[in-house]
Amino acid sequence: MGRVLEDDDNGFVIESEINISALPTHVFDALGELQRWWDPEHSFGRDARNLSLNTSPDGLFLESLGTNQGVVHARVVDAQRGKLLRLSGALGPLQSLGAHGTLTLRMEPLAESTTLTLNYIVIGRNLRGWADAVEQVLSEQLIRLKSFLETGTSNPV
Repeated sequence: MGRVLEDDDNGFVIESEINISALPTHVFDALGELQRWWDPEHSFGRDARNLSLNTSPDGLFLESLGTNQGVVHARVVDAQRGKLLRLSGALGPLQSLGAHGTLTLRMEPLAESTTLTLNYIVIGRNLRGWADAVEQVLSEQLIRLKSFLETGTSNPV
């Protein structure tokens, strides 16, 4: 499903693709409900209910960690409902490395389903070795999103 396209000290590029039995607009809308499908183990607070993603331009992928505490994981820089969602930011532990990333989620219609392609380009220093782990985490999230859209639960069967 996912693959590492590039990996060196200065950054990496990963890509994952999944077919989801849902219309592209439904996939786009579900991206904004990540608290319902994101694996809580891959959040700082270990609670997906604290996550939010405003899919409008300049919207934020946020994690609340209490009163006046939290993390801005990324900012929406391109939003085209049912077609594309692009975020700018270093996810999770990549922030502490001074990295910068561009995460693109592209939706292509296919009959009554959608091919969702995730591309994440990360640049910085001393990043060799991060690509496989990040690809695995993001591919897992796509599987959970697919399960959420197709079955109503984020736990894949």
